[in-house]
Amino acid sequence: MLRQFKEFITTKGLLAPQNRVLIAVSGGIDSMVMLDLFERSDYPVGIAHCNFKLRGDESDMDADFVQGIASERNISFYYTSFDTIQYARDKGLSIQMAARELRYGWFEEIRKTEGFDLISTGHNLDDNVETFFVNLLRGTGLAGLTGIPVKSGKVIRPILFATRNDIEEYAKDMNIRFRTDSSNNETKYLRNKIRHEIVPLLNSLQNDFNVLMDNTMQRLDQINGLYIDYINLLRNDLLKNKGERFLVSISSIKNLKYPETVLFELLKPFGINTGMLGDLLYVVNHGISGKQLETETHILTRDRDFLLIDPKAHSMKKQFIITRCKPEIIEPVHLEFKVMKMDACEINDNPNMAYLDHDKIEFPLKLRKWQKGDVFYPLGMKNSKKLSDFFIDQKVSLPDKEKAWLLCSGNDIVWVVGYRIDDRFKVTGSTKKVFVVRFD
Repeated sequence: MLRQFKEFITTKGLLAPQNRVLIAVSGGIDSMVMLDLFERSDYPVGIAHCNFKLRGDESDMDADFVQGIASERNISFYYTSFDTIQYARDKGLSIQMAARELRYGWFEEIRKTEGFDLISTGHNLDDNVETFFVNLLRGTGLAGLTGIPVKSGKVIRPILFATRNDIEEYAKDMNIRFRTDSSNNETKYLRNKIRHEIVPLLNSLQNDFNVLMDNTMQRLDQINGLYIDYINLLRNDLLKNKGERFLVSISSIKNLKYPETVLFELLKPFGINTGMLGDLLYVVNHGISGKQLETETHILTRDRDFLLIDPKAHSMKKQFIITRCKPEIIEPVHLEFKVMKMDACEINDNPNMAYLDHDKIEFPLKLRKWQKGDVFYPLGMKNSKKLSDFFIDQKVSLPDKEKAWLLCSGNDIVWVVGYRIDDRFKVTGSTKKVFVVRFD
């Protein structure tokens, strides 16, 4: 097994001889065998152990055991404990997912602060097969059926080639001490049910089942690579970028052979998950203009023939004050201000420029989001108009409406920024000084 271990590391390009490796050691048979293999291969290592406080005294005894091994072998030892149950409650996670987040976050922290190059975990081939079925039952799609990656970021899994039987035989031959986690025998967890009930049945139907599954997962991984390459080509053609906004042509999506799959893959980076797919398809296929779908990071809006994808507004502040002497503001939008004499000011119809009669405005000015019921007098009109009706007349999309800012003098709107000034504040023949605002 030592020879296979070295060959696997070399073939997969997992690490170089000089790399320092932080080994995640639970005290169980997998991690103890992995530790032994690393030591016999002369890699510089450290041991990291997490106590999740889930099995009472048994958890504490595991920690004592691993610390004792590190002391015996004069290996650097790093230890931490977590209130895993409370963390899971706070984050709304399962115990297993909470433990995963906690340990990998801590491993990376130790790796950086203590100067290790890589983190090594003791996942084996049986774990890989179990993960395949866990993901199959959870409907994670093709990527989930490719198994556990041999390397992901700074995490390597150098005994992923070995079956549990291989590991048990090696531990017996080399007289390796280890601890047994009693919770591994419980079948209340999905993974344990697969381990103790489903996989043994499949092994009884097919010799070398785990090896055959490993070959299948490797092929699926290659197929998934081709799939990702194809999606990336489509992404370049179908996903158009305009500043922070992305647009997808709905007709282009519908003309594809597999529109649902492509749309889902295109929008995954914007927070779409499988649970939202039904709502997404409704917006695309049946939604009227203005229909929206919201993810944690973005707002997706049906706007006639396009799906508009906008990041959620970062600023929650409702009002910004602009004093008389301020030459510009950067947040929430970039505006530049200056006062000019009337005869020195050249006025044009650029919507990103506002030319206002300086004597008609009151400082400090306010910049705020528009609200339902807002009214102003659009330039050229003598009667007031609801701002919502103005946006409809200008065919402003819902996301653009939500991004709109109003420059106000007292309670009056003087400029719908980037669209139209208020007629009451326009420059006239009697204007002496012009207040010029530039929207960048």
